[in-house]
Amino acid sequence: MTLALSFIVTKGIQKGKTYAFRYRAINAVGYGSWSPLNLATAATIPLAPPMPTYVSSSSTSVTLSFLLSPDNGGSLITSYLIM
Repeated sequence: MTLALSFIVTKGIQKGKTYAFRYRAINAVGYGSWSPLNLATAATIPLAPPMPTYVSSSSTSVTLSFLLSPDNGGSLITSYLIM
């Protein structure tokens, strides 16, 4: 139990797993109701994908081959950005 306004979990966390958190207040009279549940997925930024490889080109286009990132950081990759 703590009066801190933040709490950090640092042990037993598994990348990609979703965790549920809730809390409640306690005073001299007793326990209050639980807060609504908050779901959080333990994740980091994904690793860089491999370098694209040249396939072919013409006077108006270039075709490259792309591979997926080797590690999604624990969360589904929703898009890739080409620059």
